[in-house]
Amino acid sequence: MHRVKASGSVPFASRDQAPATGTPQYFSQGVPGTSPATVWPAYFANMIMDEIAQVILDAGISLNDSDWTQLSQAIRSLGSQANRTQVFFSSGTFTVPARVTSVEVEVVGGGGGGGASGNGSGGGTSGNVGGGGGAGGYAYKRVFGLTPGGTVAVTVGAGGGAPGAANGVAGGSSSFGAFVTATGGGGGSYGNTTLGAGGAGGSFSGADWGITGGAGGFAGPNVLTVTLSDAERMYSRGGISGRGFGIVTWGGTGGPGIGYGAGGGGASGGSDAAGGSGAPGLVIVRW
Repeated sequence: MHRVKASGSVPFASRDQAPATGTPQYFSQGVPGTSPATVWPAYFANMIMDEIAQVILDAGISLNDSDWTQLSQAIRSLGSQANRTQVFFSSGTFTVPARVTSVEVEVVGGGGGGGASGNGSGGGTSGNVGGGGGAGGYAYKRVFGLTPGGTVAVTVGAGGGAPGAANGVAGGSSSFGAFVTATGGGGGSYGNTTLGAGGAGGSFSGADWGITGGAGGFAGPNVLTVTLSDAERMYSRGGISGRGFGIVTWGGTGGPGIGYGAGGGGASGGSDAAGGSGAPGLVIVRW
């Protein structure tokens, strides 16, 4: 496919253009002796030619009048590019595809780790409960002004760790370049001589809209023994994120965050049992 090469053809600047007035209608072969057939205007042929050529060019294919399959190639190529998605489970680089100047981005920060439990109040058979880790923030943004072939640094926040006899570690922030960021959830507090407080939920910046991560559960109103009621277990749950679920501690070591950006559960047993690790963050790019 290519534009016409023939005697009498003219450059783009000298092309015939559609009349400024008139009613858009349909071609007629005419009726002999009654009405003439429609005269095929040059501007109409040019319009069809360039409409087809533009589809081929949009697909990144150079016009070639020796290849009569280019429109079909272009349609297949553009169809395969529609609604593309790239998911980053770890930090990396996004390369802007050809002809793309804007993308939709979802960003989730890492969940905070749950706090450890301790023996500060009950000796070897009972102890305090660690606070649940906060969930990472969630952010959505439509990013404009990108350059095809350019690159954007993508950071995916790690889930916070949960060592024994210590506070849970905060989750890491996730970001898409400098355009949008979702911070990680805070770590749950170590429940030793006092009951562990839940970690704060992560926030967001640069977003069109976002969700603050759920805070981790407070360990509870009382010193808890090894035998825990269902209500008491719920106090040490991890925070819930926009892309994950908090976890409930069922005794002993805290459970990990489930999904993306969820906080880890606080530990509920004695002997400095470790809390659960927060779930990692996530970055999703669509175009």
